[in-house]
Amino acid sequence: MYLTPQICRKEMIKYIIHAEIPFLKFEDPYLHSWLKTLHPTFKVRGRQTIRNDCLKKYVEMKKELQVEHQDLDSHVCLTSDIWTSSQNLGYMAVTAHYIDEEFRIKKSYGSKN
Repeated sequence: MYLTPQICRKEMIKYIIHAEIPFLKFEDPYLHSWLKTLHPTFKVRGRQTIRNDCLKKYVEMKKELQVEHQDLDSHVCLTSDIWTSSQNLGYMAVTAHYIDEEFRIKKSYGSKN
């Protein structure tokens, strides 16, 4: 399968969100040269563009969860957790555990810093 720059960008955004990478890290010239060796046509965007991409991904994921939960016909169990990120920001997360229509256990996350 050939990976396009658009696919690389989407996967990069998923990684940034998962690993809590600060947007400023993507202005590092050493990162740019390394990424060029992985995919020569991929261009790293500036931190504002990356930030905007992450916000778009958040909105997309939020809409997907709303659609999934809209017709949910099961009980939901809520749990919460509080922690500090690697950037020393405080977070509180609420996780919803439920069983979907195909009897699979699912989790939905929500957090606020």
